[in-house]
Amino acid sequence: MGTQNFRIFGHSDAPTDDIRATGIEITLGQVFPVLGDALLNDRTWLDDFRSEKILLSPDLYEILSTYERLLRRQAG
Repeated sequence: MGTQNFRIFGHSDAPTDDIRATGIEITLGQVFPVLGDALLNDRTWLDDFRSEKILLSPDLYEILSTYERLLRRQAG
């Protein structure tokens, strides 16, 4: 299993109406198993969506950002 590098970015712009109109709302519980497997198996199709924007709730964003900082401290 290779090392995965994640980067959490804050939203500089509010989501556009286009993103909300064309998106599909699902739970993270539905996404985790599929993305987890794809990451573990280094599926190349993930690169196709690397610049894809997602909408996170403020509390999930805060938790992910904090976790990212902890990972960086541990690595550095």
